[in-house]
Amino acid sequence: MISPMRTIIELPKEQVAALDQLRRRDKISRAEVIRKAVEAYLKAQPSVSLSDLPGFGAWKKKANKAIDGVKYQRQLRSEWER
Repeated sequence: MISPMRTIIELPKEQVAALDQLRRRDKISRAEVIRKAVEAYLKAQPSVSLSDLPGFGAWKKKANKAIDGVKYQRQLRSEWER
């Protein structure tokens, strides 16, 4: 299981008031209202997998796999210092 994440968000007063109405009506915490809202939002979105992200798996396509990935990265970044 993925460990929970705490986060701080800023909401307009109107949204906070609406959340408070919902939490009182449903007798749940404000945090639970927000968790349910995030869950509903995520369910409404097309799914995203890691392989859809740009650059994911790019290293495995490199022809020379004998080079250590971190060493290669440092070599590339050393060009920035010139």
